[in-house]
Amino acid sequence: MSIAGELTLKLLHDNSHVVGVRVVSTRPRASRLLVGKSASVALHLLPLLFTVCGGAQRLAGEAAVAAARGQMQPATQAEDLLVLCEATQEHLWRLLLDWPELLGQVPLQAEFSAWFRRLGLSGKSGCWPDWGESFADFVAGELLGMPMATMAQLTSYAPDDAGNSLAQRIWNALPDAPGEDRGAWLPQTSAEALALDLNGNWDEAFERSPEWRGAPAETGALARWRTHPAVSGALLVYGRSARPRLLARLLDLALCAGQLAAGASDAFAPPIDACNIAPGVGVARVETARGTLLHRVRLEDERVAEYALLAPTEWNFHSCGAFASSLLGAPYMDLASLRHRAATLALALDPCVPYSLEIEHA
Repeated sequence: MSIAGELTLKLLHDNSHVVGVRVVSTRPRASRLLVGKSASVALHLLPLLFTVCGGAQRLAGEAAVAAARGQMQPATQAEDLLVLCEATQEHLWRLLLDWPELLGQVPLQAEFSAWFRRLGLSGKSGCWPDWGESFADFVAGELLGMPMATMAQLTSYAPDDAGNSLAQRIWNALPDAPGEDRGAWLPQTSAEALALDLNGNWDEAFERSPEWRGAPAETGALARWRTHPAVSGALLVYGRSARPRLLARLLDLALCAGQLAAGASDAFAPPIDACNIAPGVGVARVETARGTLLHRVRLEDERVAEYALLAPTEWNFHSCGAFASSLLGAPYMDLASLRHRAATLALALDPCVPYSLEIEHA
């Protein structure tokens, strides 16, 4: 029953620079299928409609409905664990499979499958894992090439060319071209603060092209970690290109692994919260691997009168958002290098639907 759609990312060049970036989305407004349903039926349908980050989608829906009823409750440990495990699964998917495949390296398929399964079982059971320390050792040794505490305290990140960890190999294979540093950051704040900033009609146009205070905004690991000394330094050198986003994802994963080893979650502090902004209207926020997920629901007599959903993909692949602004004006050297640069940036921003790249002369 999942309704995904896809993105087509079109770059236009004049043989000198990228002069246009178009994002064409066939991603449907699936939330409208919930309108008219009872609240219980809508909550049952949510993870069926949105299978990527399905746990986060379900929890956001439940929290938004509870808030609409005026019944806000703090997230349970089991809910925090589900968000943590799901985010960790998404990070592993990109780092162990997608990045090596894109960069011509060997994916760690067996390792991915084993840890992905364990994370899924723990997230569903609500029981903190007894393998957390082993996972943290795997992340530190195979992925980061350094202890997680060292990673968290870095003031700069410049792997040696001979570095043999997966993170070092990916970093060294990325293009050096910097990205333009444009656009706002979606703040790491509460559901209530975001709801106030986004006050208004969350109609179909807004769901497709959301704006924060009148402008596109970036969400995700880079938005979370942009003030970290190593990330802020990478932003100065590389702009909003793939490298700072990779570094932020590594810090995200290191934090997630540390929390799984410790048996407690404050990875996204807090990962779930909700507010009642008007009679019968609830807004919920869940922090996911890709960024901030927002649900807004209005109930009338326990039926869904309105349902809106803002996912990270709509923020980062806004027509003037992070993907477009990072490439607009980029120099055109040749088709292969521009395609590689665009592909690494798209993967770093990580849309939750399939995507294709098209490059044409303007």
